[in-house]
Amino acid sequence: MSDRYEVTTRGLETYRGLWGIVGFLLITWAFLLLAFTDLYSGLALVEVILGGWGLATIILAWSTSNYSQRHLTVWSWITAVLMMVGFITWAWTQIRLSPSYGTDEIAFNQYAASIASHFHNPYTHSMGPSFQLFHVSPNGYTFRLNGTPVEALSYPALSFLIYIPLLWMGFSTQMAVAVNIILWVFAVLLTFYLLPRRLRALALVAGSLPILTGFTVGGVTDVVFLIPLIIAVYKWDRYPQLTGWRSWVAPVAMGLAISVKQTPWPMLPFLLAAWYLEMNRVGRRQDVFRVLTRYLVIMGAVFLIINAPFIVANPSAWLQGILTPVASNAVPAGQGLVALSIFLGIGGGNLLYFAILLILVFILTFYLYIATYPKFKALTVLTPSFVLFFSARSFASYFVVLALPALIALFSTEYLEKSAYPKLVSRQRMNRGVAGLATATLIAGLLAVTSTPPLRLQILSIRTTGQLATIIQVEVSVYNQTDHAISPSFTAQNGGAATAFWIRSTGPKSLPAHSQAYYNLLAPNFFAQTPLTGGFQIAAYAEHPNSVSISRPFSVNPYHVILNPEAVNKPQPLGKFVNLTVHLVDAFNNPVHVPGLPVFLGQTVYTQAGQIFGQATINGQGVGQTPVASYTNSEGVASFQVSANLASINPIYFEANLVNNLTGYPYGYSEIVPIRFMRVK
Repeated sequence: MSDRYEVTTRGLETYRGLWGIVGFLLITWAFLLLAFTDLYSGLALVEVILGGWGLATIILAWSTSNYSQRHLTVWSWITAVLMMVGFITWAWTQIRLSPSYGTDEIAFNQYAASIASHFHNPYTHSMGPSFQLFHVSPNGYTFRLNGTPVEALSYPALSFLIYIPLLWMGFSTQMAVAVNIILWVFAVLLTFYLLPRRLRALALVAGSLPILTGFTVGGVTDVVFLIPLIIAVYKWDRYPQLTGWRSWVAPVAMGLAISVKQTPWPMLPFLLAAWYLEMNRVGRRQDVFRVLTRYLVIMGAVFLIINAPFIVANPSAWLQGILTPVASNAVPAGQGLVALSIFLGIGGGNLLYFAILLILVFILTFYLYIATYPKFKALTVLTPSFVLFFSARSFASYFVVLALPALIALFSTEYLEKSAYPKLVSRQRMNRGVAGLATATLIAGLLAVTSTPPLRLQILSIRTTGQLATIIQVEVSVYNQTDHAISPSFTAQNGGAATAFWIRSTGPKSLPAHSQAYYNLLAPNFFAQTPLTGGFQIAAYAEHPNSVSISRPFSVNPYHVILNPEAVNKPQPLGKFVNLTVHLVDAFNNPVHVPGLPVFLGQTVYTQAGQIFGQATINGQGVGQTPVASYTNSEGVASFQVSANLASINPIYFEANLVNNLTGYPYGYSEIVPIRFMRVK
């Protein structure tokens, strides 16, 4: 795209505003690195450079009167590189902080590459060993409705073939994440290069969004298809005008993109329809078949060449693999419409309705796109995001990973008035079509969110790990509201995501129609143990029909306590009484005036060799007695006196908590206050 722009007032304001944000983002990257300077002192140099350059960028951008000057172009490129240096440095600290793979998809892809590098077919192998090999948290698995994890490779072949050369060169540790990071840097810089000069800062702003950088480091592999997709959609509406080698670039790039993951697939019908309409506008209807066929043949050839070895080796295994995301009967998840069912219990009685809704939304969106073209031309690249919002699995990554190619498409296409395009559909016919499709879509949507969940769940009691402050057992009352038996599989939901499926300790495997049963559920591992510091829900999934039922949120923490003083910074003499008060507060730390509530103060000693009993006296009880109870007064405050007669190099750690009156589980833990008792001279 040409960089010759008239320096208008509006253009200058845009330039200043965007580059000001970039300057602040550079300072933000510097701040994020601050937490790691005590371990890696060399980061201080990076912080100073990023922070100083950020301040200089703001000054330079806000004081310039002509953004087309050459020195500003050089400055902008240096700034872009420094921004990516900040990201790479931060990403490195995140890997050092948590060197495990965050998703099963990136683990599957590297494991599949390892298998393929030895000339075996990964589509015929289980990906299960990758969980342990790459230390994937059990909560990061993709589960089926019956509670079993998906262990099949789920993507086209380029998703793992890209790693094979690196494996052959000897790279393996964190290799897939490193590829993600490198490709993200090049995707951002490519977007920066292709955008108009006055808008280039948008690439750096989008490239620093926490959700996108988090996905890149966390193991979402969509980054791999971004560069070819950016190339494929750059000036995409002029493709029918291209000849020679230039007509090969876009379809080859798109062939590479769709060979990585299925996310770009829904975009293709919209591109083909748009090209038909663009050619119809300039009177080239007779060339439509040739141009579109050329694109599809080249793109399809790239896709088939990449996948051919695995198609030939075992076509059914390959097809089953790439269709796994839609055919694996996976649990619903995400932030789209399905969130109403999996968190609020609105609908979810038959997940098939979400599949029907997804298809109808796609058809309606496609019809509107054609009938109103070019009204929604700017949204062409984002169409998968809109459609997948209504899927039973609608993750945030579907909505945001297309940001960079969408920006490129938005600012590299030409926009003409609707009057420049021949009418394909009369307004009356369009209105009838929209009304019919919208009605069918609305009905499917209503069925999806009104289908009654088959089970009614109520959390009755919990069992905790005490000071570890997690939940290891839940008792649930389950009532089958349907006319047929149901075999539920249970999981806990906390922090917006489901854990690994819980173990059914007691309760029938199959619950008869219109009957009630009590289930004791056990956390299968530490990762599945939900914390006491927030609420959680129990979800029951079932097949035939596919459904989800959800309990109401269970909050174990109506109150918590604050121990005062929060720190005792000086050694205390032996035999001296130290007064500790425990204040009852709500979730916002506001005082709660509830008298007569028992508060428990415990003591322990953490040594280098392990945990031992404390030797302090609390409220005159025996030496080492723990915990000791005291009751709140009218102000919601409980008082304790602690002392010790035995000196120790190790401090005694005090912690207060509340206890549920009905089932006896502890909750509402205070911060820990260590007190060192010594002979003070």
